[in-house]
Amino acid sequence: MFQAPESAMLMLAGSGSGLGPQQLVLVPAVALTAFGALMLPLTIRAFGRAIAAREETLAGAIAQ
Repeated sequence: MFQAPESAMLMLAGSGSGLGPQQLVLVPAVALTAFGALMLPLTIRAFGRAIAAREETLAGAIAQ
């Protein structure tokens, strides 16, 4: 099992000592929201391309 160095654990413990639970949750929540906002248009575009390619393939198969 991975064991983090003591200095890293102390740094993590010290960085969160001045923050309350709401602030500690707010940072990852904002980061995940920003990540989702960036990924959504890329995902929509990728699915749109995949659907268009599949429709072209199906249309070609039906025409033959």
